[in-house]
Amino acid sequence: MRDTLFISHATPQDNDFSIWLASRLEMLGYRTWIDKKGLLGGEVFWQTIQNTIKNDAIKILFVYSENIRDVNDNLKSGIDKELSYAESIANEEQIKDFIIPLRIDNSQFNAFIGSNRLNHIPFETNWADGLKQLLKKLEKDSVPKTIDFNESSFSEWYENEYISKCSIIDKRELFYTWDLLIIPFFFGRFTVSSQIR
Repeated sequence: MRDTLFISHATPQDNDFSIWLASRLEMLGYRTWIDKKGLLGGEVFWQTIQNTIKNDAIKILFVYSENIRDVNDNLKSGIDKELSYAESIANEEQIKDFIIPLRIDNSQFNAFIGSNRLNHIPFETNWADGLKQLLKKLEKDSVPKTIDFNESSFSEWYENEYISKCSIIDKRELFYTWDLLIIPFFFGRFTVSSQIR
């Protein structure tokens, strides 16, 4: 049964947004797949990604940014593979609106062939507003909620994604300051005089 929102994104550049999005969707009861949690180590990752898109994904949430292109201005290889495969599955199984671009910056709408034909959900000015529009789309397309998200699962997610990754970084920084000249004032009967030391 297709019940998973597959989040396709540029790694590591768009990880922060993608993890934020996955956490919000899971707190609302949606099942998500993102390589930051779906690949733990040792897997044949393309096979895992292929199987998830082929068997489980109900939507491909495509994080659309300047980061999806390589130095030659082409779609990055991994993203190209995911989108091409998703398009083939959508055509084969006649899945409507399978790929949903989530535009998180001011990148052009025509970053690759056909991208300007897809309706992009705008996240570039406000992530919360983008999420509201995405949720309306998911509800309209009857995407099922399958997770009973409770406080303990949120705590576990928060621990895994944030607290365990916090650390002190040894880094040199340059600080600028003014050396303030302090001028003491001595008050006499009728006059004010200053003395510089």
